[in-house]
Amino acid sequence: MVGNFRGTTKIFGRDGATTELQVVHRSDWTAEGQFILIQGKRGNDKTGVAVLWGYDPQEKVYRSWQFLSAPFSVGKPVELTGKFEGERLVMEGKLGDALVRSTVQRKEGGGWKVLSERKRESEWVRISTQDIVPAK
Repeated sequence: MVGNFRGTTKIFGRDGATTELQVVHRSDWTAEGQFILIQGKRGNDKTGVAVLWGYDPQEKVYRSWQFLSAPFSVGKPVELTGKFEGERLVMEGKLGDALVRSTVQRKEGGGWKVLSERKRESEWVRISTQDIVPAK
C-alpha cells in the first residue's frame, strides 16, 4: 500500500446514476512506521482525500481515519475499524448518521480493490468501488 497509485472510482447515486472518476494516490509510512498516510485526488477537480491507516495492537483491529473534501465531507473524519476476514480487510464506521463499510482486497500484481457500502434498513447498499493499481 506504499507508493504511487492510480485508478478508477465509481460512485453510485441513489437515483441509479454512476459517476466515474480517475484517481491518483500517494502513500507513505509516517510516525516512524506506525501508520500509512494516503493522499489522493479524484478527477480533474479539487476533490481530495487523506487517509491515515494503522493497526491497534491492544484492540487487535485496524483503524483508519478518512478526511474527505467537499462534496463528500461530513465535517469530521470518517473513522473505520475492522479485521481481516480471509483475504479481505472489512472496516466499519459511521458517515454522519449512516453505518458504512469498506472492504479492501489486494490485487494480484499490486494494488487493491475497495467496495464501500452504506447500511440501508437491513441490507448493505453500494456507495462506490475503487480499482487501484501501481502508477507507472
